[in-house]
Amino acid sequence: MALIKRNQRNVLAGDRMEAGGITLDLARQKAFTEKREITLTPKEFALLRCLMQNKNMVMSREQLLIKCWGYDYEGESRAVDTHIKRLREKLGEHAACIKTVIKAGYRLEG
Repeated sequence: MALIKRNQRNVLAGDRMEAGGITLDLARQKAFTEKREITLTPKEFALLRCLMQNKNMVMSREQLLIKCWGYDYEGESRAVDTHIKRLREKLGEHAACIKTVIKAGYRLEG
């Protein structure tokens, strides 16, 4: 019963995710740092959402490609690196919460 109540509360809270000083408003597809809105592309938003959903877990490039680009993506896995770089630039000082795990992928700490 406690788990059901917690999940109901999360749904009623307006579909928000928070980690490392970053807030995602899932319903409106917007990202904020300390009440300042950050303009993200749909892929950057999807990447950040995926990292936040798997907070403190290492996500490989392949996992991120499948979750954000889909199974039928035929491009390079380095596309993830490029989008992470742009995402870090836009997050400014909050970019420090996205850690690179050498030879493994990326992890969001917060």
